[in-house]
Amino acid sequence: DGWQEVIGKQKKITIPHEQYSRIIGRSGSNLNVLREVTGASIDVENKKAIGDKTILI
Repeated sequence: DGWQEVIGKQKKITIPHEQYSRIIGRSGSNLNVLREVTGASIDVENKKAIGDKTILI
């Protein structure tokens, strides 16, 4: 039938405020590379929050 079952897994990672810009990259460039290379969905849950950020992969 051409369909393949996909089992989704998620991982939450907390990024310290001091490391956030270094990990995310300018305008999200590092995250975009990770998305392209891995095909993973990567979302920053609390973009506008002050302090630590949570990334959902």
